[in-house]
Amino acid sequence: MEKIYSWLFGETKWQQEKKLKKLLCLTAVFGVLILIELLIRSAEVYLTAGLLIMIWGWSFVSAAARTVCRVIVFFNSDIAILILTVITWMLFGIFGGILSLILGVIRYIQLRKER
Repeated sequence: MEKIYSWLFGETKWQQEKKLKKLLCLTAVFGVLILIELLIRSAEVYLTAGLLIMIWGWSFVSAAARTVCRVIVFFNSDIAILILTVITWMLFGIFGGILSLILGVIRYIQLRKER
């Protein structure tokens, strides 16, 4: 798990804690925004939650970007495959973001206990 943590959040424990603290503060701000949007009954709740998850999953999105670019160049004339590729890339980022959010909370708790 240490290799996964270092890939997602930084090489050293200090870097990991610093990055996770920023992400968790951002998550708290987005959580408050989501609660306000729920009270207003706004339709943008899904957009805000999706943006938060994509921020957490940015390492997955950026890692898959090179592959997506290759697929787009190879199938540049077929619009259906291009759209399917971009949608798949975004879904990969969303699932990666959910996984990264869960692992980030677990890692932050571990780092706080080690102190």
